[in-house]
Amino acid sequence: NETGQARAFTIVFGDTGYTLKVVQLPRPAAAAAAPAVAAGAQATVTGVGFMPGESVTGTMHSDPLDLGVQVADDNGEVTFIWTIPAGTAAGTHTVELTGDETGTVTTTLDVQGDSLASIMEVIRQLLQRLLDFITQFLAGLGLNR
Repeated sequence: NETGQARAFTIVFGDTGYTLKVVQLPRPAAAAAAPAVAAGAQATVTGVGFMPGESVTGTMHSDPLDLGVQVADDNGEVTFIWTIPAGTAAGTHTVELTGDETGTVTTTLDVQGDSLASIMEVIRQLLQRLLDFITQFLAGLGLNR
């Protein structure tokens, strides 16, 4: 089972009270919910193929950012949701999910520049140009202070 949902079946041993659950997990993998995220926005990465109940640690690289620890559900899946810090360098970053038993899987996430800060800077520059223009215009009319 290389991809898709985990498959499971349970064997019950008569009236003994014993059961055996067999789970076939997909090959371990990680995927970002969106290929690109702006700095300051939320990102989501899901991992599959971990052992049910396994502790999985998340890390976003280039400058390591600890995403915490999630416990894999009954299907061996974990989901990490976090806010990309404002000021995070634009470009491709690697997100690493490491299970205590399963090992490490990675995916990439493209971080776009801090959009709000970029917009605010453009607005600031435009307002400064408008103010300079108005000042020069008024000076040309002899209405400056």
